Amino acid sequence: MTRTILIILMGALLLPAVALAQPPSAEQLDALYQKSGLAVLVEKIPAGVQAGFDQAFSDDSGSSLSAQQLRIIHARIPQAYAAEDIRPAIIAVLAARLTAENVKIVLDWLDSPLGRKCTAMESAAASPEALQAMQAYAQKLQQSPPPQERVTLLGELAAAVKAVENAVEVVMNTQLAVAAGMMAALPAEQQKPLGFIHDQLEQLRPQITAAVQSQTALAFLYTYQGLTEDEIRRYIAFARSGEGVRYHAAASEGIEQALTAGSLKLGAMISEIVQATENQSEI
Repeated sequence: MTRTILIILMGALLLPAVALAQPPSAEQLDALYQKSGLAVLVEKIPAGVQAGFDQAFSDDSGSSLSAQQLRIIHARIPQAYAAEDIRPAIIAVLAARLTAENVKIVLDWLDSPLGRKCTAMESAAASPEALQAMQAYAQKLQQSPPPQERVTLLGELAAAVKAVENAVEVVMNTQLAVAAGMMAALPAEQQKPLGFIHDQLEQLRPQITAAVQSQTALAFLYTYQGLTEDEIRRYIAFARSGEGVRYHAAASEGIEQALTAGSLKLGAMISEIVQATENQSEI
């Protein structure tokens, strides 16, 4: 009897903790998706991928793809990264990684004047047009470098949100998925197993990381140029808080999974397009 009473009492004591760990509601998740800027980012992904694709497969890239194939692939990219497919994938990760209380605290931050200001800057910097402006900004920095304190603070912010690590994983997974799709378009005797492609990409990880580090430093200087040093410190404080860490980790995981799924679709599309156009040319 004593043991039974003890178990009941322990269960009663645990009830408040269980109640606090309620999953976020659909309304909370939708608000988080919108107010965080994730919705804007997702809408701009296809144009960003198209810009990167055009740059990677320029006239001097040495690609075996024909001009016709490149045009068709470019036009199909939005289908691979459709917002209606990416949004549910990101929402699912947010729902699995965050509690209702986590989301409430993050929404309070996003609704604050500084939170809205940072989100607006991040959304503006996510556009393909911002890439050109960023290059012009880089030229300006060569003539007038920013104060070292500001560079250090923004480096701390990048570290707090794990910007470099997350970006490297996105690049690696995206390249792996697209390379796998392109490999599938080759004759069977020329195809390599997925493990081989993965190992080849892993050898490039140091170079990719170095490139991402350099680009991240520039991107943070450009994106947050309208913030004061005090505002950057306050952003860092939120990013390092328990809710900030959980939110940024969940958002990054959701984006990575969604982009990887989109890249797998694109890889399959590339394989289909190459095979279809080659069959037409043989007729």
